Amino acid sequence: MNQPLANLLSLQQELREQININELAFFISHQTRTIMNYQRAIVWSSNNNKHISIRSISGRIQLNKYSPYQQNLNKFLTLLGNSNKQYKKCSQNFSKTELPQEIQDIWPQHLPENLIYNRFDNTENETTGGYLIAKDQLPTEHETKQLEWLSEAYNYSWQSLIKPKTFFAKLTHNFGLKKIIVTSSVILILALMFIRIPQSVLAPAVITAKNPYVVTTPMEGVIKIINVKPDQKVQPNQLLFSMEKRDLRNANELAKRELSTALARYKKAVHTGFKDIKNRANINILKSEIKEKELEVNYTDSLILKSNITSPTSGIVIIDDPEKWIGKPVATGEKILEIANSEQIEIEIFLPVSDAINFKADDSVKLFLNAAPLSPIQAKVAYASFDAAITSEQILAYRVIADIDADQALARIGSQGTAKIMGKNVSLFYYVFRKPITTLRQSIGW
Repeated sequence: MNQPLANLLSLQQELREQININELAFFISHQTRTIMNYQRAIVWSSNNNKHISIRSISGRIQLNKYSPYQQNLNKFLTLLGNSNKQYKKCSQNFSKTELPQEIQDIWPQHLPENLIYNRFDNTENETTGGYLIAKDQLPTEHETKQLEWLSEAYNYSWQSLIKPKTFFAKLTHNFGLKKIIVTSSVILILALMFIRIPQSVLAPAVITAKNPYVVTTPMEGVIKIINVKPDQKVQPNQLLFSMEKRDLRNANELAKRELSTALARYKKAVHTGFKDIKNRANINILKSEIKEKELEVNYTDSLILKSNITSPTSGIVIIDDPEKWIGKPVATGEKILEIANSEQIEIEIFLPVSDAINFKADDSVKLFLNAAPLSPIQAKVAYASFDAAITSEQILAYRVIADIDADQALARIGSQGTAKIMGKNVSLFYYVFRKPITTLRQSIGW
């Protein structure tokens, strides 16, 4: 057996040992030197001459597909493959001057001017890859025959390793994994945009008392002392706060002295009335004066009693800061505190105008308290204010009241959190882009 035939048989035997496409590409780019000398060999895979991916370059161990050299090489191989489609033979020999000018203009640096181009075609005449050998001189006839025989073995091994085994693999091979992922993602997102979901909005909320008893001041004056603390339980007739009594006692004392004076004058007029007709005429006037002074005494007595304000019912005290009321002048009817039933509570929600959505009574509300975020409280919308007002945080918001569902754990009055109001069902597209659309329309009127 002569040496060339032995080399070919040896190469064919080694081909069977390649287990994946990258090993095969490395084998082709380096072991083809057994039958001819060359300066550079390049092996690539493609999808019918699209999506070229260089698998191996002779003399290089690592490849960088983002390098300028390899990017230019991809473009060069694409143009070279497109110009080679007119040839039925898979293997062709070219010189640089024989190729179109656009290929010559992007000729890779340090690449010899004589090329052996061989493409790998499958049974459906689709190009799945190929290899390029560059050398200073075109191959001899003997080298060409050996290479043609060897190329058939290369093509057979190549197709057996690169052939897709599953539907997804075929799809990936035909269209490219990146394109499939992007296209599928776009289709999935567009499909999701039509899903109907409840429109919802988040807003700050607080647990408040339902129908609390408001305790106000019975008269003008100054608060002397607050006898209760926030969240304190009180019973009926328990003292809540007291007002300053100094002026009331002075007025009461003065009224009593004036009443005594009026009584004395009345007795004198009665005793002397039998002798002095003038004093007899003043008796009725003095009676009226006595009644007036008695009214003043009784009125001041009642004010002294009213200055001690007691609880009209049992419950817990709701007051922000007792200390701020001490020594503060107050007007008649001014609210000081509230007495609430701890078992009768509701949710007060402050919905910003910018986040307002369409909802109605009995729509669902879910409250996430700051103290217990993992145990949401279920409720239903009772009513909402028609006009927005400025909150303590200087935000223009609607006041929404929600009734807590039965069998819910009672929360402490004053507990704060975030409420989620659920409105009518809308598409996911509207749910996501409602605010941008609103901003756009308010800005440009479109």
